[in-house]
Amino acid sequence: MKNQIFPLPKCFFNNIWFHKQVFNNNLFRLKKYITLFSILLCSSIGYTQAIQRSQSIGAYIYNFPKHVEWKNENSYKDFRITLISEDPEIISEIQKISRSAKIKDKTISIAVLKDVNEKVLLESRMVIITKDKLNYFIETFDIIESKPILLISENLSDKRFVMINLFDTPNKQLHFEINKANIVNQNLRIDDEILFLGGDFIDVAELYRKSQQSLRSMQKRLEQNEKTLDSLNSKITLAQRKIKEQSTLIDSQKVESINQIKLIENQKQELEIQHAKLLSQRDSINNQIAKLKSTEKLISNQTKEIEKGRTILYNQQSDIRRMDSEIQNKTSELSQLAVRFTHQRQLTILFGIILLLITGLVVLIFRAYKSIHSKNKQLKAQKAEIETINNELKQSNNELNSKNEEITITLEKLRETQNHLIQSEKMASLGVLTAGIAHELNNPVNFVYAGVNSLKKDFNDLVPILDDIKNLNPQTNTQKIAKSIQAKKETYSFDELYSGILQTLDAIALGADRTAEIIRGLRNFFRMDKEEWKFTNIHENINDVLILLKNKYKNHVEIVKNYNPDLPGIECIPGKINQVLMNIINNAIDAIEGNGQITISTSAHNSFLIISIKDNGKGMDELEKSKIFDPFFTTKEIGKGTGLGLSITYGIIQEHNGDIDVISEKGKGSEFIIKLPLSKSDIS
Repeated sequence: MKNQIFPLPKCFFNNIWFHKQVFNNNLFRLKKYITLFSILLCSSIGYTQAIQRSQSIGAYIYNFPKHVEWKNENSYKDFRITLISEDPEIISEIQKISRSAKIKDKTISIAVLKDVNEKVLLESRMVIITKDKLNYFIETFDIIESKPILLISENLSDKRFVMINLFDTPNKQLHFEINKANIVNQNLRIDDEILFLGGDFIDVAELYRKSQQSLRSMQKRLEQNEKTLDSLNSKITLAQRKIKEQSTLIDSQKVESINQIKLIENQKQELEIQHAKLLSQRDSINNQIAKLKSTEKLISNQTKEIEKGRTILYNQQSDIRRMDSEIQNKTSELSQLAVRFTHQRQLTILFGIILLLITGLVVLIFRAYKSIHSKNKQLKAQKAEIETINNELKQSNNELNSKNEEITITLEKLRETQNHLIQSEKMASLGVLTAGIAHELNNPVNFVYAGVNSLKKDFNDLVPILDDIKNLNPQTNTQKIAKSIQAKKETYSFDELYSGILQTLDAIALGADRTAEIIRGLRNFFRMDKEEWKFTNIHENINDVLILLKNKYKNHVEIVKNYNPDLPGIECIPGKINQVLMNIINNAIDAIEGNGQITISTSAHNSFLIISIKDNGKGMDELEKSKIFDPFFTTKEIGKGTGLGLSITYGIIQEHNGDIDVISEKGKGSEFIIKLPLSKSDIS
């Protein structure tokens, strides 16, 4: 909430008597809010000084139902909580709370699920989904929608479905946000005072407006993508047309190749026929050779017979000559057959070569066909890849828009959270200071009131003398009046009255100045100039804080001021620097149990302002010193410290690009050294 917890009237300090009743009422409300804030820190999960994250979550879950109203809640036998989680620390913490505490005066029953169970969910009053089970959130939301069930999530990014969402800030602080519209839709009523536990309402109107802007932006991008897609489709169509033309050309080439293959097959068949003929001729030649061999055997036999009977040979010479001529003829025929056989063998070799060429041509045609088919597949794959890339681009654009929206919302929430924490700490500081300021104001006001009564009494004693003076005129016996005045002066002790009235007026002026000083300190400390940078005199800021804390340290703590008179002004956010000074000086006062001393020193080095606040209180050990800037850590007694003061102080100094160092030893006091740039231009 950007407003204060309760508005103080602007004229509150102009007429304190007139607004006394208003002050008392606001004081009562402030105590109530501080009590509500303390409930979170001192809940039943244990009074440890360093609260673990799971314990903080447990404390939130225990306190949320106190500010939510269920219809007919008095009729419930117990308060049922369903936890969808596998986080052992959170499960253990909530089970520990259920065993030792009650919600709305009813015992707590816990159901732990690893996935969604509709029956168990519908029997619950509150459902909690931790960050490890957010994949079940939408399913759970749909089941319990419009039912009197409160849904609590952890680190949910989609604000549209949030009821109460716990999340970690960049500073590792646990915070929560509320979508009031979704809770009202569950027929539940939520008390605005829940924000004092440390949360914020989600601006639903702003969320809707940004959603519409994002939707319009996505529509524009979609239109642009559609135009790009149309352009790609036209290019793809042109490419397909070219591919079709190439396919037609390839088909014609394929038909021509098929015709050539048919022609080659016909030639192959003719060659096979010729080969069969050659084989037949070769068999015939072999038969003739066999006949020649048998003839040779016959001739050999006949020669033997001739040798045996030359007589018979001589007689038969004519026959032999005739047979020789026949043999010669047969030999020439055999030679011709051998030449023809050689030609046929050459033709067979040529046929084999032609067959090999045909086979190679067929292989080339088949490879060309496979290449064309592969190219068609590649074109189809490229088209599918282009479509996939377009879908991925659309998805990337959607994710980028979602991330940008989440980052913008997170930045706004961080700023609001920081301002809210500072104002909450201011209100807590105001609660601590209220009694002291009231006492400080009461003293000078009573002083003025007593002075006025004394002045009125003295004035009444002067009235007889003033009446004589008032009755003087030119006809009056001045000697007689003079004697009367002199007598009354002696009777009423005029000289004492005169000096007493002057002293009373001085006392009234002193009381009025003291009252104005306290009011000025309050106004300077609580001015609401959040992000407005101004040049300020740091000594005035320190003095204003000391005025507000005077009732707390007077009579037992001595303030020693070692101010550098030549210190230049510093450009800063004065309200936040006041908060830093208030937190550190207040802690120094609390650290001094008896009488003690606080030394405040200022100096400048290069372009930096240095403020040292040193006390001789109880000090800190190394473990405490290492944790003092952690949220919710405090060395004070339970109920006396919120654990947020130094955490907020550290954040403010970081915002001013400054630094803070702590020197402390147990039993010997502490020293806080603050280093701030003198000008905003020095902040990078």
